[in-house]
Amino acid sequence: MLLGLFVMVLPVSLYLFFQRYMIMVTQGEGMSPTLGDRSRHLFRKGQYQPKRGDIIGFAYRGENAEWLREMYGEDYDVPDRLNGCDFIKRVVAVGGDTIEIRNNRVYLNGTELDEPYVKHEHHMGDYGPYTVPADSVFVLGDNRDATWDSRDFGPVKVEQIFGKMLFVR
Repeated sequence: MLLGLFVMVLPVSLYLFFQRYMIMVTQGEGMSPTLGDRSRHLFRKGQYQPKRGDIIGFAYRGENAEWLREMYGEDYDVPDRLNGCDFIKRVVAVGGDTIEIRNNRVYLNGTELDEPYVKHEHHMGDYGPYTVPADSVFVLGDNRDATWDSRDFGPVKVEQIFGKMLFVR
């Protein structure tokens, strides 16, 4: 009797859990030292208003090819291998913010960000200033030397975000 109840409740519970949550696995060192390669993380699914500092999961589907060519010139070769990829990155700027990178430091609205979670050993190159569109966020990996992020594929539209990471060790 108790086993029968368990057999009925377990599938329903799992179904309900995975309607609201998902598990993503990091691939590579782009978010180290915060998240290690092949580590698993729980994300809450659904649209929400992202905040600076949030770690998000999003789908990149090549939406920014035109933006990238405007930013870097007509000859910019949009990396095809990024199309269809899901990413885990940190939100550093939201719509209306101005982001700039100079001398290996990130500036948000003119103020240098305090980023104790960042791993950085090499020159990351200057960027911006760039004002993030109202419907988008600007994301960076915590390992600035080994990551694909908004510096490469542009701002992420809020509608592309499919979840917020719930726990960071």
